[in-house]
Amino acid sequence: MSAHYCVDANSIVQCVRDQDVGWHAPGANHDGIGIEHAGRARQTGRDWSDEYSTAMLDRSAGLAADLCLKYAIPIAWLYAADLKAGKRGITTHKAVSDAFKRSSHWDPGPGFPVERYLALVRAKLGRKAPPEDPAALKPSPPVLRVGSEGWHVKRLQRMLRARGLYPEPAKIDGDFGEITAAAVKAFQEFADLEPDGVVGPLTWQALVAGYVKVPAPSAGALQPA
Repeated sequence: MSAHYCVDANSIVQCVRDQDVGWHAPGANHDGIGIEHAGRARQTGRDWSDEYSTAMLDRSAGLAADLCLKYAIPIAWLYAADLKAGKRGITTHKAVSDAFKRSSHWDPGPGFPVERYLALVRAKLGRKAPPEDPAALKPSPPVLRVGSEGWHVKRLQRMLRARGLYPEPAKIDGDFGEITAAAVKAFQEFADLEPDGVVGPLTWQALVAGYVKVPAPSAGALQPA
């Protein structure tokens, strides 16, 4: 295995030149640049927030920002469906594995703080950021979490119910409580997002675009509660 860059809390090592093919994510090696982090796929959101990981992600974001600017890569998160459609942006080994079925790797894991990482990359670029996908420039729905109320929450509840994650006995009432939070976390698990129960831009993107396939519950399967 050979990624282009390896990053830890205090250094970046380039292992393969950008113009050469690295062998790190089969299916995307010939048109991708690989960045390996010093971490584990099993890390939780809390693990990714410790002093070491915070310093590493900040260093990685600086590298990613430079590469995005150099190669005009949009600061957009890509799912497996995006990769198969040939879109350009930032993704994970897990998404590459799901898209091309040539690996079983699932790093950096569901606890990876995607939205925080993208925000770091954008902050490093400032006004120098490459152009975004026009679809990404549309106003996003508000961030929702436990305690949120209103029609946006009702919309969320309906979308979760359509995927079999918001149990039938619960009302579509526009009240973001624990049942809604459990359903959101379940969806985020399927979407390879940090399962924090907060509905931010990436969770909305996954819900609206329909990229995430949620398996139908088997007989006797537990529903979120």
